[in-house]
Amino acid sequence: DEALYEASRRSGGRMIGLCLRPGTLSMDPAGRIEFGKTARLNGQVSRESVAQTADALLAADGVKNSWLDLLDGDQEVEAAVTKAVRDGIDTSEGEAIHSS
Repeated sequence: DEALYEASRRSGGRMIGLCLRPGTLSMDPAGRIEFGKTARLNGQVSRESVAQTADALLAADGVKNSWLDLLDGDQEVEAAVTKAVRDGIDTSEGEAIHSS
């Protein structure tokens, strides 16, 4: 994750590095999510929700280098992804890689 983040940051915008960090994967059907900076560090998320979120994130305009956390939550996938991209959410902030 750190190597990808660093390489994408140094690419001058030619490469976008994304790290989708889901909680414990479940076999539950897709549902609503908590995405970006989550209120808690651990929890579950369905495999299907991870796939839907990744699809929406890769299709979104304006995506920048970021680490994004993903858990089951109360937001629709499209709305959560749109908000995280619009707000420039990056959970690497505060970690050593972000300031290097």
